[in-house]
Amino acid sequence: MIELAPVLPQGEHELFHSARQLCPSRAIRVRDDRIGEGLPFETEPVPWYARGRWLRDSQMRPATFLNYGIADYYIQDAGSLLPVALLDPKPGEWILDLCAAPGGKASAILEAMQGIGVLVANETIRSRLDSLHYMLARTGHANYIVANQDPEDLSQALSGRFDAVLVDAPCSGQMLVARDKRDESAWSQKQILHSAKRQNRILDAAVRMLKPGGRLIYSTCTFALEEDEEQISRLATNWPDRFEPIESQGLGAWQSPLAKGCYRLWPHRDRCAGGFAGGLVLKDSAPEWEEEGSSGGGKRFAKGKGLRGHPKEERDLLQSIAPVGDLSGDLEFRLWNGELSLASPDVWRLLDRFHWLGTPMTAAFRKGTRWLPSHALAMLRPTWFQPKQWVELDSDRASVYLRGEVVPLRGDSPDLDAGAGSVARRVEAEGDGWRVARWRNCPMGWVKGVSNRWNNHLPTWAVMNSIEDPS
Repeated sequence: MIELAPVLPQGEHELFHSARQLCPSRAIRVRDDRIGEGLPFETEPVPWYARGRWLRDSQMRPATFLNYGIADYYIQDAGSLLPVALLDPKPGEWILDLCAAPGGKASAILEAMQGIGVLVANETIRSRLDSLHYMLARTGHANYIVANQDPEDLSQALSGRFDAVLVDAPCSGQMLVARDKRDESAWSQKQILHSAKRQNRILDAAVRMLKPGGRLIYSTCTFALEEDEEQISRLATNWPDRFEPIESQGLGAWQSPLAKGCYRLWPHRDRCAGGFAGGLVLKDSAPEWEEEGSSGGGKRFAKGKGLRGHPKEERDLLQSIAPVGDLSGDLEFRLWNGELSLASPDVWRLLDRFHWLGTPMTAAFRKGTRWLPSHALAMLRPTWFQPKQWVELDSDRASVYLRGEVVPLRGDSPDLDAGAGSVARRVEAEGDGWRVARWRNCPMGWVKGVSNRWNNHLPTWAVMNSIEDPS
């Protein structure tokens, strides 16, 4: 069993060991533009993060409500909000989430940036990229890149570029044992030391990508000192002239007794599985990072040829999707790596220089000989995109849609709203065409109207198999 005495009073050890075996209270993060909307269940505030909420009834399943389908909230353990609170992301910053999947923290960062700046959400495990794309699309923003790169390779190419780097590191996962996502071997010294060694490598790459004045936020889901405070202390010791701890007044109640700039949550105190976050800021006066003496630490990236498609093909494609909707911000479409992508000017500026880095938001993709609009395009906020046509579904038909089924026409009233100030018309009068399906004026995805029904184009990974009775 791990050593707790330096960070937890002896009198609490028994309470801790009892609480760590229990599943924590369910929690959500309310989307920033939906704070005033009513939720389908009662909640209580999470004190360390303003938009965090605990469900009063933990038997509730928040992923089964229509509100989840329209992205009113995100489901994540309250402890995982601690590093986002310490990071305190701001509009206009360039931020790297180095270990981003499944995307809970990355999506919180993207919301806080309000569509301004750049988020690079990196995930080394390719199979986890789809969930990351989905979570970022639910924010309704397009100022992000999803990357699938090794941290050392990124550090060689992107040294000194980011205002902040978040490392939610792979760890022994002791906080996940109660939810059966780890077994009791997470508490073994062998597993702890193995994880700490891997964390050393990731953190050493992460710090090199900070600008002077940039912030490193490090978090884990483990209680082991070797993976928590000792990692922050190791960086400060190895580079004593470079870093200062981030001391957050708002998080003072959770300050670690062992190290400045480190914060802890406990299952017996804080109604969550636990949490650790530590922060360092790179001094403005810090010297330049020394060049690594060998090329063996990772692959080298040449500028090479860009991934942008042929200009004529791009123009033809933009013309073909023009009936779908209009951009209403400063976003730009490009044919990029075989897909029509949409991103902010800062994202394109970064990708113009580092073509290999990753993938911006997909706006349309090819299926056979046809181009189809993406789910992410439908989910964009009105600030960035205005669909030409939409259909407002009642609760029953919204449930049908989110289950991935064909949506029937409603026989007793108009189904199609052609835009603000326009007369609503039946789909039969309109013929075939793409529409954004909405519930309570919020987008859920695309439908395509044919004769007597709406064909459902909700991606399989966005389908909700179980939905609470909306009545």
